[in-house]
Parts: sequence; structure tokens; C-alpha cells
Amino acid sequence: MSDNSLDSRTKELLDEMDEFKKKYWKLHLNDFTLNWVTIIVALILTASVTVAGVYGAAQFAAVFGVGIAFLIGLQNAFPFSEKAEFYRVIVADCENLRDDLKYRMKTEDEFKQLVLKFEALREDAAKKRPKGREIQDVLDTKK
Repeated sequence: MSDNSLDSRTKELLDEMDEFKKKYWKLHLNDFTLNWVTIIVALILTASVTVAGVYGAAQFAAVFGVGIAFLIGLQNAFPFSEKAEFYRVIVADCENLRDDLKYRMKTEDEFKQLVLKFEALREDAAKKRPKGREIQDVLDTKK
């Protein structure tokens, strides 16, 4: 194979890695943001329960308590923090492979090894993403 062929395949793989990285960075930012919004809303609701209790507004305290319970269930069903961290690690691993491809790869065999590593990263991204707890798991913890 000529260097030109290797160069063109390297460019194609770099483009593919770039698209992969963009996709998973967007997922990271989405879950990171949702995690922080959930935390802030939970803190506001928690403070609201206390304030409502101090001012004798039990009905409001009860509504705020339901909101807190909802947020706890939401965090169990959709582990935003764990998913955001997972996506961040996937992006970092992809950047490492991209740097290897750009700066260290010199031979056809090294190229093939990098392709295999990238395929493994894509498989990990697809199969190892943190998943929320099933509803039965949540109900079992209440017993």
C-alpha cells in the first residue's frame, strides 16, 4: 500500500473520530446540565419544605416533599451524573486515540491497531453506558 492510501485512510478515520467525539461531548454536556439542574431544584425544594414548615404551611411542605420524592426517582431512573462522567471518559479516550493517529502512527500495522482500538471504544460506548434502575429495583428498595 502506498503512503497516499494510508494518508487518505488516516484522514477518513480522523474525521470519523471527530464526529464520534462531538456526539459524545454533546451527550456529556446534556447529562451534566441535567444533573446540575436536578441538584439545584432539589436544594430549592428542600429549603422550601423548611420555610413552609416554619410558617405553618403544611400543605405547601407536602407538595414540596412530593417534588423532592419525584427528583429522587428521576435520579434513580436517569443517572445523569454517572452518564455524564462516562461520556467524558469516552471523549478523553477518543482524543487519546486521535492523538496517537496524528502523532505516533507511522505504519500500516499501527494504523490497523488504532482502528481496532477505536472499534473497541465504540463498542464500549454502546454497551457500557450507565443505565437507570428498573422500576422493580426501586420498588424493592422501599420494602
